[in-house]
Amino acid sequence: MLFLIIVSGCCAMKQGKSDPFRIADAFYYAWFVDETERGTRIELTIDRVREEICFESLVFRNRRIPVTAYVGPGFVRLEAFLNFPGSVLQDRSEPAEGEDRLYFLRNGQESSMAIDSFRREETKYIKRE
Repeated sequence: MLFLIIVSGCCAMKQGKSDPFRIADAFYYAWFVDETERGTRIELTIDRVREEICFESLVFRNRRIPVTAYVGPGFVRLEAFLNFPGSVLQDRSEPAEGEDRLYFLRNGQESSMAIDSFRREETKYIKRE
């Protein structure tokens, strides 16, 4: 049985070799509930994470968005949500320039790593209950 520990922002795993971690997978998809409630969900799977690493945010499409980390056995899953204007959901993103990047703290110092590419998944309709 797989248990995930939810950690908002920070997370630590086993020591890596040369890089502070490896981005094993990166994808995003658009989601919508109705015409006013829609956005984009971004997910990264990270492995080989060094102990001193704490994930903070990512830049996606010129928006810097806080991430939430889910720690599993041997990996960390990072999630971020970009909500469209007019949504009742809080938009926690802020303008950013440059390429898509993952920001993290390493021994208390902010650093970043480029995200080479994202895989786009199909749009998902979320049904209200």
